[in-house]
Amino acid sequence: MSENNWKITSASHGSALAVQIRTAQANQKIQKIGPDGRLYIDLDCKNNPTEVNQSLIMFLAQILEVNPAQIEIVAGANADKKLVSILDIDSESTQAQILSYLQQK
Repeated sequence: MSENNWKITSASHGSALAVQIRTAQANQKIQKIGPDGRLYIDLDCKNNPTEVNQSLIMFLAQILEVNPAQIEIVAGANADKKLVSILDIDSESTQAQILSYLQQK
C-alpha cells in the first residue's frame, strides 16, 4: 500500500483523565480536582501496582457508569500519577458524571 492510500478508517471516541492516587485509605473517593484538572483519588487497596490499577479501573467504571473494559491506564501504570483513557464516552459526559459524583459526596 502506498502512503497516498493510507487512511485511518475508524477510531474510538473517548476521553482522558489525569489522576493521582493515594492508597491504603479508609474509603474510595475523588478527594479533589486540582488546578490543572488532575483528579486526586483515594483508594482502599494496598500499594501494589496491579491491585491499584484494578481498583482504579473499577472505581472509575462505577462513577462513569461504563464497562471496566472501556478504561485503560495508558501511562503511569507503576506510578501514583496516571493517565487514564475511557473509550466511548465524550469529555462532556465524563465531566458531568464526575461533577455529579462530587456533589453527592
